[in-house]
Amino acid sequence: MIAAWDVKYTYNYVRPITAIHALGDVTVMAWRPQSLTESLAYSSLTGPVSAAEQRPVTTGGIGPTRAVNWQPYLATPSFPSYVSGHSVFAAAWAHVMALATNQAAFNFRAEVTHLYVERRVLNPPVILSYPTFYDAANSIGESRIFGGVHWPVDNERGLALGREVGENAWQRVQQLVSGNASPATAVLMALRPPYWFHSDVGAKEAAHYRTIDRVAADIDAGSAAGWQSSVMDPVAAGQWSFTLFPLATRGSKLKVKAFLYDSNAGNAAPLATTEAELTGNPSDEAMHLMWTSDGHISFAIRIEAYAEGQPGHFEMTAVEAKRVWHEVAGEPRYYEPSSAGH
Repeated sequence: MIAAWDVKYTYNYVRPITAIHALGDVTVMAWRPQSLTESLAYSSLTGPVSAAEQRPVTTGGIGPTRAVNWQPYLATPSFPSYVSGHSVFAAAWAHVMALATNQAAFNFRAEVTHLYVERRVLNPPVILSYPTFYDAANSIGESRIFGGVHWPVDNERGLALGREVGENAWQRVQQLVSGNASPATAVLMALRPPYWFHSDVGAKEAAHYRTIDRVAADIDAGSAAGWQSSVMDPVAAGQWSFTLFPLATRGSKLKVKAFLYDSNAGNAAPLATTEAELTGNPSDEAMHLMWTSDGHISFAIRIEAYAEGQPGHFEMTAVEAKRVWHEVAGEPRYYEPSSAGH
């Protein structure tokens, strides 16, 4: 749905009813309803058909009509046409089902006995048959064209987009199941192995890493300590603030540096940097890494702490990631879920 509606409001493409009505008095060949019952864009009738519902809606069949009077067979939803949401959903479902079952075969048959829009019984019934998941998805997409609420290209590109979404979802599941996924949230919440590991910073003397379960160390005078995060999966495109909360023992004098870098390019050219002088004062400010993600870069964070002149203890107590939303009328356009109700 996110992918489909992103496309809809990027292109904001016109629906057939708007385009056809704009033709005015031009004559078009179309299905001509003489009286229409209320029909919903997404609903279908289920359960027993009442006698009232079996009475057919009077239609004029197919014939010439003024474009300005044209009506689609289905009610037109009140959002843009391109791409078809039905096509995206159906194709994503079909692809995931084919991958999950390791076969495309669906072998689904359904007997249609009632036309919802016209409220009439079909005699004999119509049999719909879908040998594969993809056949079903294609039929779902085509139904929106036949219903008069979508253009063929809405369906064509919607099916292609849905299949890509299904493939991405399947690959993501495989990462999670196999343990190869590395969400930024998990890495930043768990400041310990296997998400973080010690890293040499080239100092003359090694630091004394007090424990192995957190980002912390006792650092001798003139020495340094370093930590490296594991590679994190891409975060959504947009501006991000990574806030680091360092802590030093009172009286210490530590210089702390943090780098955010593209995991594929290495840390030679960081995407964002920050540094701070720590004296063990509780009022020491947090550190901020500001970065604009393109939604595709896998990244990592490196932390270095240097003891200048005297030994000290250092630890990173927390790292928080927050999306920086643009403002409208002085207020953020969106809010983090954790801020709901504030």
